[in-house]
Amino acid sequence: MKHTLIALLSTIAVSLPSQAASLAGLWEFNNPANLGQATTGPDLVIAGTAPSHSVSLADDAALAQSGVITTVVGPANNLVASNIIGGNGGGTFTNQYSLLIDMVSPVASRGTWRTLFQTAPANNNDGDYFINPGGSMGVSALTYSSAVNDTQWSRLVLTFELGTAVKAYLNGSLLVDHSPSTVDSRFSLGSTFLLFGDEDSENNPLNISTVALWSGALSAGEVGALGLPGAPVPEPTGLMLSLAALGGAALRRRR
Repeated sequence: MKHTLIALLSTIAVSLPSQAASLAGLWEFNNPANLGQATTGPDLVIAGTAPSHSVSLADDAALAQSGVITTVVGPANNLVASNIIGGNGGGTFTNQYSLLIDMVSPVASRGTWRTLFQTAPANNNDGDYFINPGGSMGVSALTYSSAVNDTQWSRLVLTFELGTAVKAYLNGSLLVDHSPSTVDSRFSLGSTFLLFGDEDSENNPLNISTVALWSGALSAGEVGALGLPGAPVPEPTGLMLSLAALGGAALRRRR
């Protein structure tokens, strides 16, 4: 029994985000009076016209998520995220990170360009990751995925280890292995970056229920452990400490 428990705890520990990739930001949009309120990390700053808020919003398959914002098209409209990670991955900027977004496209946005994030805080060039009019995800500099189902809630996780690998996962499964780009390139993060921002209005509205940022590139197992849209996003360090304490208590009881 003891060996079985140890094996189980080890399996769970491997499947969870490691302490090397700590949760640097989590935004769940549950407070309509403060749409940028963070669960973890700094609050988002609303630039331009504020998104609308829904207590609950269902997709075409009648699956609902709670705490949903609907973003607004236009170069002045975005959410400014503070990046507390700092330089990593061998460069001056943040070169290793992961970004989670739970989303579904409104009917009117399907077949248009939808920006997910923009690394240039001045928003003076093209966005850095899109859903294109054909429903594929990516950007020319990284390559695009195959078309996805943008009519239902999806959990996208992008993992960046610039110079080595850039990957996109949808609902826990690998969607596309992108070009790795280079350290301190277009896709590295400075002290701030923009969510859902683009300089020439290729940021048509998206319904968003959760955004999260980690300080490293999550593994495939770690992404799979995050589950489907709406599943709670864990704080890696806290979960690992809790598992360790639980395992130790259980083993003491068996002696």
